[in-house]
Amino acid sequence: VASNDLAQADALISGLPRCTTSLLDAADENAIEQLVESCTLVVSLLPAPMHPTVAELAIKHKVNMVTASYVSPAIKAMHERAVQAGITIFNEIGLDPGIDHMSAMRLITELQNRGGKITRFISLCGGLPAPEACDNPIGYKFSWNPRGVLRASQNPALFLRDGAEVSIDGSQLLANALPIEINPAFQVEQLYNRDSLPYIQEYGLDGIQTMYRGTLRFRGFSDIMYAAGVIGLMSEEPLAALERDDTKWCDVLSQLIGVPACSGADLEAKIASFLDGKGITSHGCVRFLAWLGLTSSDKLAPPAGTAVDALCKEMELACVYAEGERDMALMYHEVDAKMPDGQVETHSSTLVAYGVPNGDTAMATTVGVPAAMAAQLIMDGKVTDKGVITPVKPHLYEPILDLLDGEGIRCTERRIR
Repeated sequence: VASNDLAQADALISGLPRCTTSLLDAADENAIEQLVESCTLVVSLLPAPMHPTVAELAIKHKVNMVTASYVSPAIKAMHERAVQAGITIFNEIGLDPGIDHMSAMRLITELQNRGGKITRFISLCGGLPAPEACDNPIGYKFSWNPRGVLRASQNPALFLRDGAEVSIDGSQLLANALPIEINPAFQVEQLYNRDSLPYIQEYGLDGIQTMYRGTLRFRGFSDIMYAAGVIGLMSEEPLAALERDDTKWCDVLSQLIGVPACSGADLEAKIASFLDGKGITSHGCVRFLAWLGLTSSDKLAPPAGTAVDALCKEMELACVYAEGERDMALMYHEVDAKMPDGQVETHSSTLVAYGVPNGDTAMATTVGVPAAMAAQLIMDGKVTDKGVITPVKPHLYEPILDLLDGEGIRCTERRIR
């Protein structure tokens, strides 16, 4: 296990006598090369932009590679070279992407084998607090940098609905969130997730009428964060007031909505009026800003330079898991299939996984375990495909889904109608 935090790496391998650790600066390509060269397989859990560097070295030294990240254009372009090197670069083998692909393909294939024609497919996934830990206004807690979560909520989306391509600008993604009923116990909403169209071909769904992938959040998250963006709190533009360390949040908010400096209930009323005047639901956002303490008369804003970075710093402190709290991974597929008798059947596949209090998170488990299983199958010679691959073929996903079931990570399939 190579990490820039050796103490953390040592803790991870505690009780595992066959494991070793090493200190690694991931910006040091020579150090990465020495590690890759000494291995027969490398699992890269580095940030996605760093995977191509590792993949280049894997090809150079003919070392198999596994990642839980999406296939980037740079990685995709390495396919033929990886084939020539005789290696496997197994990607998209975490939770989302990963278990989502595999469970979706199993359900789709089962229906197609019965002669069904898939007409609608939706795939949704989210990492959320377990219900008992969902105790803040946005229903979300951060186990990683909030900046990444907020950036994802600003990505444009492209998908298929009733036979027509639909495009949503990133600035309007949160405004287009929709409620969805997965389970009466979970009041959740869906956010469209980037470009869903390539998966029509990848999943073998030619002729499908509705196809999209999305992210799950507890209801209210999108309204609150969209309103925060309208106020200006998602802006990446430099703000002079946030270059200093003596600026109060109430003054920043007053400036953003264009009113004389005020605080407390007066500021909250003015924020509500500002949002209401734009036809935007205000209650949740005002409550959230007050909960963070940003409307008080004495809370200083961090000198982060931009509004979004200052907001992230506040959320990183306030919206975190307390000791003993659990997270939850929630995934849901819904598929319509027109069967040979003319009837349309709707089927679902649902995964609910919880973290262990003071132990492994659900997200760490559902991302890490599939990647580990893929690595083991390659090492055992049971995955022999060469080049850049993803788990969308039965001989790749069936063994891993069976192994996951043995670990208690399983999807529940049922016919809805």
